[in-house]
Amino acid sequence: MGALFHDMRAELHAKKLEHAEAEADYTAFLFHELRNPLNSISAGIDYAIDYAAVDTISAVQEELRQMSRVMDHVTQLLDNVLDMSKLSANQLVLGCDPFDVNEELTSVCHAIGHLLKPGVELRKQLLETVTFVGGSPRHLRQVLINLLSNALKFTTSGFVSLVVLMLSDDGDRVCLQFQAGDTGCGVSEEGRARLFRKYAQLSRGQEGQKGTGLGLYLSQELVRLMGGLIEVVSPWSPGPQPNEGPTRTGTMMYFTLEFPKRQASTRAMSSLPLDLPTGLRVLVVDDELSNRMLLTRVLTTMGAFKGLEWVVEEACDGSQALEKYQSTFYNIIFMDQNMGDGPTGQQVTRQMRKMGAERGRPLILGISGNCTENDKQLSSESGQDTLFPKPFPRHVDLAQAINIMLKKEKQASASQ
Repeated sequence: MGALFHDMRAELHAKKLEHAEAEADYTAFLFHELRNPLNSISAGIDYAIDYAAVDTISAVQEELRQMSRVMDHVTQLLDNVLDMSKLSANQLVLGCDPFDVNEELTSVCHAIGHLLKPGVELRKQLLETVTFVGGSPRHLRQVLINLLSNALKFTTSGFVSLVVLMLSDDGDRVCLQFQAGDTGCGVSEEGRARLFRKYAQLSRGQEGQKGTGLGLYLSQELVRLMGGLIEVVSPWSPGPQPNEGPTRTGTMMYFTLEFPKRQASTRAMSSLPLDLPTGLRVLVVDDELSNRMLLTRVLTTMGAFKGLEWVVEEACDGSQALEKYQSTFYNIIFMDQNMGDGPTGQQVTRQMRKMGAERGRPLILGISGNCTENDKQLSSESGQDTLFPKPFPRHVDLAQAINIMLKKEKQASASQ
């Protein structure tokens, strides 16, 4: 009996060592994955500065586009790591927000379009009708981007594809199947058995492939939380295409989910033309100077904001924001949630709501690096109108979001 326990302890110890080694390898690999894109961004900035000096606009624009693509990769990487941490602690909560399925899939295609290699195209098949459902659009996008990014790693020619099929619609709920296919090298039976394991990529030792070994594992867990299961077909034949010769063979991953239907009216205003008012007064509250400078630049010079003549002021912490607010009314306030040792953005918002009861209600827009369902709830309870994640939305999306909220605020005031 003693020998049996000794063997069991030895086996358990070996498994712990194996897991510890995998964690160490993963950490080293993660830092490597972060250093590479950050190095690209740093070099790209130097390159853009040099070319800006000689006014080579096209070269600068191309370099900035490349940096944007690199930042998308970093954001995806960090999203995976953050969700993995929450998943391990049983703290990952999926939302049930209304969204347009085709709109979210178009966003996925836009992100993947930046990653396409020469000789590889992206094909898509979306729903034939506009379909609003309730769910977690961010996590659905995250899964599909992970699947298609993985497909691209093993596809040197041909295409990757994104397909969504309407399997059923009973009026209250819809059943959708999402498919991510490729014409790559396929996955062996042994590979399929290991495909969704944690750190699987590291254990295979595939050199030259970007990733943390978490993308597929996390995607499977997210789909499980949404009520589905990712399955794999390989070899997979998409069928012969016109003028393409023989049928290609690759891999197709798919999963099926049910969603409650939602009314399009909750998002109908997103299609309205931008007609933001001029001359608004805006306060940007953030303890990071770079964040304040970025938002100020966006709100005064970029896209739909250009020419609106908004007056943008800055506050470096909550105390300064309250001091400014006592003497000045602001139409819009951007409020960072965590600002060092001073009051939090939520505490400042509560005080502002009490102070501003008699002189009008400003839009208070929270901004935070953490944007979980719990964070959104705390933001809403404090009196903030919404919570934007960092990195900030692109200026077009930010303008549209502000446009919608201003119109809703105007409608609410008119109905009182």
